[in-house]
Amino acid sequence: MSVTKSYNKNNNTYYVYDTQYEWDEVQQKRVQIKRCIGKFDPVTGDIIPTGKRGKKSTAPPTRKLKLQRSRAAQTTAMKSTALLSSCVMFQTVMRVSEENWLKSLQK
Repeated sequence: MSVTKSYNKNNNTYYVYDTQYEWDEVQQKRVQIKRCIGKFDPVTGDIIPTGKRGKKSTAPPTRKLKLQRSRAAQTTAMKSTALLSSCVMFQTVMRVSEENWLKSLQK
């Protein structure tokens, strides 16, 4: 694990990276893995952190899966509710129009 500094000509900024090397079994060579730590301030010599920091959660993504399932259930419930309400509305319209039709026949 080493810290490297890289210069971006487009926005005139130095970025600081945490660089690691790992062996890739498939390619049979060493692979560089870089993770941006932040920006380097040449005036003060400090590293300004960018983005989120901290150790990534090792907990399984069950909450996300539960949310996806609950959203799917909500969507299904909304569709069935919409279908049911449209059926009720159709039945109401048909009954009213049937009543109006019977009234018109009686006249």
